[in-house]
Amino acid sequence: MGPSDSPLSTWAALAGRWGLRAGRVLLAGARFEPPDGGGTGAGTGAEAADTAAALVADAVELGDLAVQGGLPLTTACADWTLAPLATLAGTLHARITDAHWLFDADVTVPVRDGAVDFDDVAVAHVGPDSRMGVSRLGIYVDAPNGRTYLFQFEQPTLAGVQLEQRSSLLGAWVADRGRLALQPFAESLLRQTARLRAGHGPTEQARQLLGRTALRGDLQLGDGELGGPGLRLRLTGRGEGHNAVGLQAQAVGQGLSVTLAHLRAADLALDLPGARLSATALHGRLSARVHLAADGAPQVSLQAAELRLEGVVLTPR
Repeated sequence: MGPSDSPLSTWAALAGRWGLRAGRVLLAGARFEPPDGGGTGAGTGAEAADTAAALVADAVELGDLAVQGGLPLTTACADWTLAPLATLAGTLHARITDAHWLFDADVTVPVRDGAVDFDDVAVAHVGPDSRMGVSRLGIYVDAPNGRTYLFQFEQPTLAGVQLEQRSSLLGAWVADRGRLALQPFAESLLRQTARLRAGHGPTEQARQLLGRTALRGDLQLGDGELGGPGLRLRLTGRGEGHNAVGLQAQAVGQGLSVTLAHLRAADLALDLPGARLSATALHGRLSARVHLAADGAPQVSLQAAELRLEGVVLTPR
């Protein structure tokens, strides 16, 4: 078997299909094992994925890793699991410039125990402050010039939503602005994304505001399973401060930067073109930039200064 026919060259060719670049790759205890049914024959393209040997390693260290691709956020799928949101904690700060419905505004959104309580959300600007809340129609802002909806629900019974409550004495007075439990809300929203009809989801005004909204935030993810189409892993180490997320954007509509300085997870399973990657543990430093492509599809550019995977198995499929 010549060098071009080796299992390593076959996997290198597949890596090109993944849009993967790495400045440094170190493998410990690496070996090739025949796929089910035996054989380590060579080939290219689809044939290579069918016949390549599985790559197994005790550990893989990646440096200066870069990968980019689409996010499956517009695909309705029952396979979303966002357990780390159940205990999410932290604060989001937004600065909206020249918002025509409330002038320049500073918005502070506390997140406690995986939920946003709109009674605690502050929207400060020139003149009387505005308030945010959630009604059966969607997420809104009550500004001096009236109520504006930022996100409209397709159905009023979306999971994780506790609707606003009106005062029994003054019917027009909102006594409780409502609450969002982020895990069930986000999971149910993602599971129906592809079915959203026109007139639901983010409003046009909200889309325009994102182009004028600067954002920063510090959030602590909880432990638990995180997954969607083709991806599963289990976050660990919250008690030691792992999996804290930093958010930053000069204008959210132009892209959002996400950093995890101390990623720690276990039980990774990732579907790649022509292969499936599994690892018993991974940790490292990650950063990502999320933005919308010209066609409106969400895209992500992922970078890792250093990333270590343990108990790695890369299997052709």
